[in-house]
Formats: sequence, structure tokens, C-alpha cells
Amino acid sequence: MSNIKDGDRHVGIYNAGRFWHTDLSYMQAPSRGSFLYALEIPVANGRALGDTLFASTAAAYDALPGSTQQRIVNLRATFSLAHQRAKLLAQGDTGSVLTEEQLAKTPVATHRIVHKHPVTARMCLFVNQGHAIEILDLPSDEGTQLLRELCEHSTQPEFVYRHRWAAGDLLMWDNLATQHLAIFDYALPQRRYLMRTTLEGVPID
Repeated sequence: MSNIKDGDRHVGIYNAGRFWHTDLSYMQAPSRGSFLYALEIPVANGRALGDTLFASTAAAYDALPGSTQQRIVNLRATFSLAHQRAKLLAQGDTGSVLTEEQLAKTPVATHRIVHKHPVTARMCLFVNQGHAIEILDLPSDEGTQLLRELCEHSTQPEFVYRHRWAAGDLLMWDNLATQHLAIFDYALPQRRYLMRTTLEGVPID
């Protein structure tokens, strides 16, 4: 994950995390967890830039009214990498276009939007701004509105932890119980360079 260039070539993924998302939620078996290690962090006036926000989807579910919990417990949504890239393209990021090979490897996935965590047994929301397209089994307008409301609910300040990076930090998180967002408040020559590892995926059920 880097904004560094080698000539005209980006070194790593330069546009990751511009929308709230869960890593690889567009896959049939989304990543179980992720590791992110900071090699270089941009700094201005002695303050680190490029923070990452993490939202607890378990806390967000717990805070929903009981009627809403009952309404959504069996609903499913579609998720897509192409959907996220289209959002980037609409913002003028022409480097976000997927190749035919990438499209073939990432067909639209369908997941339940509520699941029980396999370790903690807490109920968690599984929707996000970046990859979720639509909620199925509802009229289109109703599903679109519900998805928007759940995404906005999930990222309210009371559910969010903000990490201010320092070089050498290693963060580990549970993709089944969180979503996250990168803060892009820096630009070259301020350099940001992190290495990510994702754990093998598990179906959302």
C-alpha cells in the first residue's frame, strides 16, 4: 500500500481504502483477517498523516433497534470489486479500471448482511460503502435506502477507532467484525509505504 512511484509506475496499491470497506468482501470467501506493517509514514509539522479508521460491526449491530435486527437477519447483499473501482473512476481515478482477467477473477459475490462471529458468537453487520452493491429480496428502492442507512449507521463515531501510524507499527484486525477507511490527507513528496498480508478467506454465513 503506497503512494510512491518508480517512474510512471505505482509501487503497490495507491488508491486502497478510499471508501469504508472490509478486505476482500467482494470475494466468495472474504479474508478472515489482515495485517498491515508501516515502513514509511508521511509527517507534516511533527504530526503523522494517513491515519486509518476502524469501525466495529459488532457494536454497530448491537446498537440497532430490535425491529431492525429482525428485519435484516436473513437478508443478503451483492458485493463487487468492479463496483468499488467504478466509484474511483467517477472521482477521476483513471488507473482504477480493471482488466478482463481481473474481472474474470472477481465475479459478483453474495453474502448475508448479518452473521454470527465464529469465535465470539457476536452478531455482526456485513455491509460496506466500497463493495456492497445492493440488498437482495427487497424492492430496489427499499434495498438501496436500507443499504445506505446501514452503511451510515455502521461508521458512526461511537463505533470507530482511529489509528495514527508510526513507522514500525504492525496492525492486525478481524475482517469479520470490522470495516476500515484510509485517510488521504497527504501527497508526494510525503511518502506512505505499508505492507499488507491477508488471511485465507471464509464464507460469510
